[in-house]
Amino acid sequence: MRTTLFSLTALVTLALAPGCGEPPKLSPARDILGTWRTAFPVTFYAETDWCDGTTMQLMLTQKRVITWDITDDSASGDDNAVSITQNWTDSDTTYVQLCLNDTGVTPDVRPMFLKGTINGAYLTVKKGTEVFGEFSFTTSNMEGNWSARSCPFACQRIYTVEREFKMNKVD
Repeated sequence: MRTTLFSLTALVTLALAPGCGEPPKLSPARDILGTWRTAFPVTFYAETDWCDGTTMQLMLTQKRVITWDITDDSASGDDNAVSITQNWTDSDTTYVQLCLNDTGVTPDVRPMFLKGTINGAYLTVKKGTEVFGEFSFTTSNMEGNWSARSCPFACQRIYTVEREFKMNKVD
């Protein structure tokens, strides 16, 4: 009885200790640093509320070949942090509709500087506090979804369809 009471007291003490309520982040399962490129052009969809100021509508699609240069960002104080420089070439822009002779889509800035957090074999990509993507990765492959929302003039969302964003490590 005394042993059971001691064990229960020890468990409660450990559970209430500072920093114990949150599971630790997992370190990278594989080396993610280096250059990654989409295996084929990925279709990005752009929707805005340009037409009426309230309803998001698909305005255009565009093929992009994306390159990420991923570097260590542990100087930020987080051993699971990386910096991502994203660049791309685009082609096959198709205008789905126009309102007032425009799409209302504000072009993405190139290069785009992003931050990433690694948790095991998963990478969360952010710009500021907004999550732009969730990706799973192996030693040489990565795939996930991209969804970036902003409201520079009209609100817009640039996104890919489920798991079409696939990359290969090139170095």
